[in-house]
Amino acid sequence: VGVVYDPVTVELPASHAAAPVDFWALDVQHLPFAAGTAGLVAMVNVVDCVPNPTELLTEAARVAAPGAGGVVTTPFDWSPAATQPALWFGGHSQRAPHRGASEPVLTLTLERAGWQIAASRDGLPWRLRLHERSEMTYRLHMALLRRAAGA
Repeated sequence: VGVVYDPVTVELPASHAAAPVDFWALDVQHLPFAAGTAGLVAMVNVVDCVPNPTELLTEAARVAAPGAGGVVTTPFDWSPAATQPALWFGGHSQRAPHRGASEPVLTLTLERAGWQIAASRDGLPWRLRLHERSEMTYRLHMALLRRAAGA
């Protein structure tokens, strides 16, 4: 609750020891990885939490190997504290061709960045536990991606 947290250690079964996993805390708009080296890129609830979502999707495509998979999920819960409204994917202009909808802008931005959309789905429930006494439920948009071969 508040700023009180408990550390948690998770022991993996020995059967998972052969599959090493690295966890990195870094700036997702400036990844420290060589171009074309990632086999899978996951962007979960981050599109609407960065200063420039277009840069995020472009940077993710840069590090993805040709043919790599990707997934992006977002509730499009835009806030001017995270992203200037002019950079939001929809949500600010009903007079635009997308009529203020976020999904078509996300799709176009992904394609321009070099992603192909294999499938997408809207309205997926996602419950986020804030702390012991609070949780929020979002309706996510999810897109399964493939990095264009030869991109």
